[in-house]
Amino acid sequence: MSRDSRVSNGYSIVEIIVALALTLAIVCGALAIMNSTQAASSALPEAADIQQRARVSGDALWRDLAMAGAGFDGGVLAGPLVRSFAAALPRRIGLQGADPVTVASSQAISVLFVPRTSAQTTTVAAITPAALQLQVNLAPNCPASSALCGFRSGAGVMLVDPAAPDRFALFTLTDVAGATGRLVHRASAPFSSFEAGVAVAEVETHTYYFDAANRQLRDYDGYMTDVPLIDHVVGLRFDYFGDPRPPASPQPPAGVENCLYDASGSPKPMTVLAPEGGSLAPVPLGMLNDGPWCGGGAEAFDADLLRVRRIRVTIRLEAASAAMRAVGPTFANPGTSSSALRSVSDYVVAFDVSPRNLSPWR
Repeated sequence: MSRDSRVSNGYSIVEIIVALALTLAIVCGALAIMNSTQAASSALPEAADIQQRARVSGDALWRDLAMAGAGFDGGVLAGPLVRSFAAALPRRIGLQGADPVTVASSQAISVLFVPRTSAQTTTVAAITPAALQLQVNLAPNCPASSALCGFRSGAGVMLVDPAAPDRFALFTLTDVAGATGRLVHRASAPFSSFEAGVAVAEVETHTYYFDAANRQLRDYDGYMTDVPLIDHVVGLRFDYFGDPRPPASPQPPAGVENCLYDASGSPKPMTVLAPEGGSLAPVPLGMLNDGPWCGGGAEAFDADLLRVRRIRVTIRLEAASAAMRAVGPTFANPGTSSSALRSVSDYVVAFDVSPRNLSPWR
């Protein structure tokens, strides 16, 4: 019997080289995919953090800006504060680090409003720089259990003169004892005295401003509390939009002059703006510190602030880690990253707030 014999000569050198080349290409491809995936995954926590910080800052700003101008529930001054004075100011106000009244900054805003509270009434005695004792009339809305109409120690207090409603002053209440409390004026400059019977209410103030040196968005209450709200902020801007027509209130009684009307009751000349894309017009910062001036002292304000109806907020945040920042126009502060996959660009969020209480016709 014959048997077929098959001889195996193995692989040729060419086949081995081709096989090794294919194996090397596959391994290199897999490593490249793993490396890029690892780089991208290392940037994900930083991207999530920057978006969370943007969300927190946006929520805080929107909440307080939306409340701007909320005023008295009753009495002769019932309604939005903007019927009397500006409730959104483009500067820092308060006892510490306040800007001069002539400042109009795009990187700071101060808002004030009367919160939901029964602490709203009138004063019993005059309040002067030498006599800072608060005593109030117990109106029907005052809690029966409080001899000071619900005013509590540490609360903000606002005085408004009904005879000249553009004149107001901000205080902090301390040392409450029964029906009396001591007031601390929230400004270094003195205020003009208030006669007995002026309107008084609890007030909240928030000053949001950009601390460029520490890269922070900060919130100041106008008295002693100034806290960072968000870190690694590299840009903050407030823009204002308002009624193209000059403001019509507050209008003083006949024979009395204020920042909007002369003694004859005729409106003083003010600029008429051109609306853009709707009923509102952009209000340049230069119009918010050139007069005419309303009120007085540390609480004086430009009359054009009475026409503001909408505020635009723009915040820019950066990655906290320098290892996640590169060099280029999308990074306000360069970092050490040399890979696009291992870097997180600055995050910009912008939104508009239209506080309903900035409308005097509400």
